[in-house]
Amino acid sequence: MRLGASIAVLLMLLPGILAPAAAAGLPYLGALLSTPLKHPYFLVTSNATSVGPGWTPVRLNITNIGGTAYGVEVWPGVAQNLEVRASVERVGVVKGNSSFAYVFYARAVAPGQAGFTVVIKFYDPVDGVYKAEKVPIVLVSRPAAAKLAAMQVGVLRPGEKYVVIRVYNLGNAEARCVNVSLVSWMGLVTHGLTVSLGDIPAGGEKDFTIPVEGVAIESPAQQPVLVLQAVYIDADGSRRVMPLQVRVSLEPLAPIITYTAEPVYLLPGTCKTVDILLRNTGSGDAYNLTVAFTVQPPLILKEASPTFIPLLPAGGFARLRLLVCTPTTTMSTASMIGIGLSYSNVYGVHGAYTLRVPVSIGEAYARVRAYFTPSNVSLSEGECRSLELHIVNEGVTEIHIASVTIQPLQLIAVSYSQPGGALLEPGHSITVPVKVCAASRIAAPMAATLAAAVAYRGGAGGGGQAAAAAMVDLRPRPMPVISVTCSPSIIQPGEATVYVNVSSDVLLEEMHVRVTFQQIGASFEKYFTDTRRGVVVAKLVVPVQLDGANLASMVTIDYVDRWGRRGASTGACTVVVGGRPSIEPVSTTVAPAVAKPGDVVAISVLAANRGTGSAFDLVATLLPPKGFSVIGEKSIYIGRLLKSATTVLSYTLQVPEHVAPGTYTAVIHIKYHDSLMREHSVEIKVPIKVSTGASTETAAPSSPAQGGGGVVIGAGRVSVPPLTLAAIIVGVGLAALFIVYFMRMSRGGGSRA
Repeated sequence: MRLGASIAVLLMLLPGILAPAAAAGLPYLGALLSTPLKHPYFLVTSNATSVGPGWTPVRLNITNIGGTAYGVEVWPGVAQNLEVRASVERVGVVKGNSSFAYVFYARAVAPGQAGFTVVIKFYDPVDGVYKAEKVPIVLVSRPAAAKLAAMQVGVLRPGEKYVVIRVYNLGNAEARCVNVSLVSWMGLVTHGLTVSLGDIPAGGEKDFTIPVEGVAIESPAQQPVLVLQAVYIDADGSRRVMPLQVRVSLEPLAPIITYTAEPVYLLPGTCKTVDILLRNTGSGDAYNLTVAFTVQPPLILKEASPTFIPLLPAGGFARLRLLVCTPTTTMSTASMIGIGLSYSNVYGVHGAYTLRVPVSIGEAYARVRAYFTPSNVSLSEGECRSLELHIVNEGVTEIHIASVTIQPLQLIAVSYSQPGGALLEPGHSITVPVKVCAASRIAAPMAATLAAAVAYRGGAGGGGQAAAAAMVDLRPRPMPVISVTCSPSIIQPGEATVYVNVSSDVLLEEMHVRVTFQQIGASFEKYFTDTRRGVVVAKLVVPVQLDGANLASMVTIDYVDRWGRRGASTGACTVVVGGRPSIEPVSTTVAPAVAKPGDVVAISVLAANRGTGSAFDLVATLLPPKGFSVIGEKSIYIGRLLKSATTVLSYTLQVPEHVAPGTYTAVIHIKYHDSLMREHSVEIKVPIKVSTGASTETAAPSSPAQGGGGVVIGAGRVSVPPLTLAAIIVGVGLAALFIVYFMRMSRGGGSRA
């Protein structure tokens, strides 16, 4: 009956007990629930969570949840990282379910976690003895200190000659005698300097300028970086040196908003304040930034701020704070905090971002996760790689690592150290270095799974096992890759030298190279040792008939690589045979040799191809002297002219009626291509002599004025005198008789004459 009454009283008081018990600690709550409530028991809660550099009043609320206590006294105990002002307070009688306050003053003397012990002495009438309880109070110590940061003010636009830098004091104490030096820079053309900024109060700021002579980057989207060094005197009188880095924005572009947040982990029935740092890592400012907060069940959003930010400049940041809670009946699961951001940039264009912060809701059991990094590796024959096996305690109770087991696989050897007995607090991890080595001979590529088993002790279940796996790709060593090239790429008919270059991507112990030019029946070979590159010199005799053809070589390579493997490879390279034609004049004839105004002049040029290859698409065009007119065609298409072949270029032009005596030049412009379609040209200059007297003929020395039978070339006409015509007819008849006589003699007609 007595036990049942105690349980009934405990259930009635349970809602009022849980809240202070959570602050006092779970061990204390366990002791409370296992002891009858007739004895006095005190719970202590504090109104403060941190203490700054000044004297801060801390109020403790002390509640007796048990029986009546007599002669109650409270006095301060040991303090850590704090300086405390407190006195002994005699309270006297404290009945059950009654409270009293105890106030003391504290200030921070060192950063980090601070502790303070409160001693409660009382008389327990049940046991009839005096008792003393020591209750620890945990606070955060925040001593006075300056903290400097720097950023660019505005942006650097084209043509501007300076950058404005703003130095902030983000600490809670003044920074005195601040000197800032520019020690290095990247992306800007400037020079080092030192600026004295004097004193910067806590939360204050000061600006200074850095001259800029130019920008030394390839794209405006890139950001130059300035590295500064700030020297100042801190609140404790010590000299501090702090490096500061400033990224310089060149012009306002689109903002890029990212976030940074600590991992969020909650237990059922608890609340947590989540701080999220928004950063604008883009090159443009974000205006009218609207923030919308959402949470995924079972999370409950209690508070969230801010919901509107007028300006988030490029390179700037803003802090968001949320208070999220979980119901007491929540099971272990994963949830999410959603943050919707909408903004407009400097040009008024609207944009939006959605950020998601993962939240883990745990349970009061040990949970261990193990994984490899990297999780996928590739190994060649005889190659070794280092991996890391990470073991993370993701539960809420501490665990002991009992053993780690990694089984070696076929063709894979594994070595690692055993971390047995290691203690892992919740949220902590350890890393086990693992070395894996492939066998010295691998016949074919294969994939294997490297498995690890981690056994641990602790948690409500007494322990368990976590597994990790990594994929290992095994592959043979690659065969050498051999390439072949020829130089030069173009040769001319006749004697030529071709260099056949053979190169390998790995070092070869032996290399035997054979080169064959089947079109001309030539072959060459050479041996090389301990090299990645070899050159075979091929002395060739290329016939003219191959002009314009591709001369191909077949290359065979037998080798032994640096791992002792024998192999063979083939390759080919091609050189083009391209002879170079050269059109040159052999002889030039002008009739008459000396012309007079109005005469018709005949030009005949014998041209020859004296180059090393055929000429194609040969066209010869006459460019007459000014005032001279061409009779007939100006351009003659010859087409193809083989090596050593000749051709005759004939033109007729008329001398103007009123031309001054002298020598005039007619130009024959010749254009042609070689077998590789390279264009060539040459000009042949033909002098034409003009006098005012009678013309001098090349065909006959006389003229009609002298009564002879010569050829007269008049202006626009050709006349032949009668005597000359008769002589021509007689000559032609005699020639015909001679031909007939010769033919008859060749057939035996001579014996019958």
